[in-house]
Amino acid sequence: DRFVLDARARATYESNVADGDDLVAALRQLKPNDVTYPLGATARFQLPSTKHTLFLPAAADFDRHQKNTVLDADNYLVTLGGSSIVGICEVSGIASYSHRLALIQDLTVPVAKNIVDQEIANASATCGRRGIFAGLNGGYSKITNDAKTATFIDSTTRNVAASVGYQNKNLGSLSLVGTYSKIEYDDPPSATPIVSNGVVQSGIGVTYARKIGNRLNGSAGVNYTWL
Repeated sequence: DRFVLDARARATYESNVADGDDLVAALRQLKPNDVTYPLGATARFQLPSTKHTLFLPAAADFDRHQKNTVLDADNYLVTLGGSSIVGICEVSGIASYSHRLALIQDLTVPVAKNIVDQEIANASATCGRRGIFAGLNGGYSKITNDAKTATFIDSTTRNVAASVGYQNKNLGSLSLVGTYSKIEYDDPPSATPIVSNGVVQSGIGVTYARKIGNRLNGSAGVNYTWL
């Protein structure tokens, strides 16, 4: 189907909302038990063809609490992606945005709520002719938290990778890969043991892969990474 739409609704009783004993609930200023009313919908659109593909999934969930209204949250996820064959190359890209309530199990006491916004984008291109192939991939990710404590760090990640190689049906494939990534931390809390506001990492590697018989595939590689 090119378009699918689903809706959902339920009521759930929770006996340990604060994810801990009475002291944890008191520190988080939450009632130990509660009834939640999740309501949501998911939609997906896809346009497939021989050379081109386009897809757009989206989801929205609204969580409401009978007692702990501070935990009420609207969660969203939207993704747009596609791929296409252009001449001897295949190109693809995907982008997504999410706005969600973090699981309370991932929060340190006394924090009770954290909303995480995340943006992701990736694009890649692979071209090949007569056994020779080359590829390029780039990515971007940004994470923002609304709970400004030592546990949560806003960050931006950028990465790129390039490869070139040769493949043969009988001999297998041999490729040389180079990678680069940079992580930037936005005003990390002083209590967090981070020596700088970011990390830069580069790497290079060689990979060999070959099909063994009708059911097995073997691969081996050597990589070197430095900061």
